[in-house]
Amino acid sequence: MKELHDRASESGTGLKEKSATAVAKRRELIASMRLRGATLLEIQEMLTAEGIVNHDRGGKPFSRAMISKDVKVIRETWAKKVLADSQEYYGRLLAEIQELKKASWSRGNHELVLKCLEREARMLGLDKPIKLDIGITDGDKVVGEVLAETPTEKLEVLHEIAVAIQEKGGDPRTVVGSLLG
Repeated sequence: MKELHDRASESGTGLKEKSATAVAKRRELIASMRLRGATLLEIQEMLTAEGIVNHDRGGKPFSRAMISKDVKVIRETWAKKVLADSQEYYGRLLAEIQELKKASWSRGNHELVLKCLEREARMLGLDKPIKLDIGITDGDKVVGEVLAETPTEKLEVLHEIAVAIQEKGGDPRTVVGSLLG
């Protein structure tokens, strides 16, 4: 924390708090302290020790509520930066895929072109979601309910049977379904 104390002393944040520069410097110090695990109380104490006080309140220490508001602003700033950085990265990655696709076309590398198209479609969300049919029933009971009521030993045997049937090219659902009843 000594490094932060040194930075606080150099920052000149003892100026009138209405200065946008003073607010920015205070928030920079708060962000550094927060990243190093300091609590709001520890931040308040460090700011006060360095003479970084709220001149709008007669030179009193910044309240933990004010420091908490600063932390909220800092987090929002970080979130916006992450979003901007990820959008930039996403855009750059798409551009790289498009460039690779273009080069692959010119070289006649159709396999790589197809991979680029697949990746591009996934990134743009163009692939339809995969549907799974889980509505298999045994009379009025859903198979999941039947399985939940089935002892573990019986399930292990059913699994072995299903694997054996599948290895021989059969449909294990029909056999397992009839064994559950």
